[in-house]
Amino acid sequence: MTRKTLLSILMILQMHSSYSQAKADTSLSIYFPSASWQIDSAQIRSLKRFLETIATINSITGYTDSVGSIEANMILSQKRAESVFALTYAKSAIKIDFRGEELEQQTPIFLNRKVVVTGRKKHLTEKVEVYQPIDSFDIEEIKFLPDQAIITPESQEAIPFFLRKLSSYREAKIKIIGHVNYDTDNDLKPSHPIYKLSQDRAKLIFDILVENGFSSDKLEYAGVGNSKPLIPKPRNDEERKKNMRVQIIVLSKQK
Repeated sequence: MTRKTLLSILMILQMHSSYSQAKADTSLSIYFPSASWQIDSAQIRSLKRFLETIATINSITGYTDSVGSIEANMILSQKRAESVFALTYAKSAIKIDFRGEELEQQTPIFLNRKVVVTGRKKHLTEKVEVYQPIDSFDIEEIKFLPDQAIITPESQEAIPFFLRKLSSYREAKIKIIGHVNYDTDNDLKPSHPIYKLSQDRAKLIFDILVENGFSSDKLEYAGVGNSKPLIPKPRNDEERKKNMRVQIIVLSKQK
């Protein structure tokens, strides 16, 4: 199989449905040193300034130069995209993309080692709604089967209690945040299966609320993996269970 044919196959495999119908009208390119995916402080400042100017993110796409194997470059572009995504998840719930060396190579070569973030600009006439948290709690009454986004049979009976607990917040904005306990000193990447588990559990709570009359427009869900544990160094199963939680944050619009 030729290199060109393999590139074409990888291009097809990496295509996926767009998570936003809105077209991008601004973009930011973040460039990386050779073989690196770590973001430095100057790049973080640049990304933060960019995020302040946009209403939504449309896409996050990683690329590499053509040095190294196609397979290694695909992994490197994924890591680059994930490192940028980790700083923007609160701004957008889109799925990241990574294209390896698929981009038509430019000169100088460093121009190909990048992540491109596209988004829709905030307009001067666009009213920005500001929310502040008014309540935050973990869903203690609903438990999940180990390593699954499935509620335990015993927890099914607790769902009505949970819904009553949130009934006074039907008109508020609610964020649903999934957390997991994973024994590692490093934060999980969004592509890690355990990170995805935190997203899937939050999505399950989101679905329960929608099925019971809560407006999906007022709900958001996200997983944060093991990045925000209640107990950073759990010593026993009880403390580990406290880290495996779904958190509810209720926000009210500032007047």
